[in-house]
Amino acid sequence: LCGKIGGPESIKVLVVLMQTKPMFFSPVIKALHRCKFTAPEELKPFLENMARQCISNGVELLHMQKALDDQDSQCKHLSNSLRYELEEIRELLLCLFGCMYDKKKIDQVRFALMARDQDSIANAMEIIEITVKRDIGKHFSRMFETWNVDQRCITLHSLYKEKDFKNTGQVIARILSEQPIPFQEWTKACALFLSREVSHLRDISLFKKFLNSESRILRETAVYASAIP
Repeated sequence: LCGKIGGPESIKVLVVLMQTKPMFFSPVIKALHRCKFTAPEELKPFLENMARQCISNGVELLHMQKALDDQDSQCKHLSNSLRYELEEIRELLLCLFGCMYDKKKIDQVRFALMARDQDSIANAMEIIEITVKRDIGKHFSRMFETWNVDQRCITLHSLYKEKDFKNTGQVIARILSEQPIPFQEWTKACALFLSREVSHLRDISLFKKFLNSESRILRETAVYASAIP
């Protein structure tokens, strides 16, 4: 609502929310971007650190995808869902960049990435590396290049501090823990479904919090996952 209203007062509310309610960071940044917010210099270090955290989350998603792609074909729906999660991180980063750097250039990047052809993507990455702070821009480019998942995991491996995912069960457990990434409902529902169909993950504590979810899809898939096969 603040994003739709716009103006200085909405921006003040959103900036406070951004700094005090980290769980709402994604919608707040999108609202600030909609308000055509330009971050003052004193706020840029905070936003740049948040951009680095988003990139770190994106690297984890890539490693999850890699683990799933090496497993049973039944995992393809969850793998596709993770791809959409990665696109959501890309959009969040572009909104962040739009608030910190040259908005017109970042909009050019967005349109170029939407075109999905090789030349447009190459041009987009060149703009990013010129416009965005060096380490952030470099990692963004490597994450969203047209390379396959394995290649991107290799080039970004220095940013990945966790142990590699060895099987589907580890990926599912990470998603259902909802840490450090706040996954979309569909991704969590796919993970709940697969926990019974593929991995037979029996840790009921991972399902329990979803059994009374306000979301019907999460509630029903949690009941299915926790039932005895």
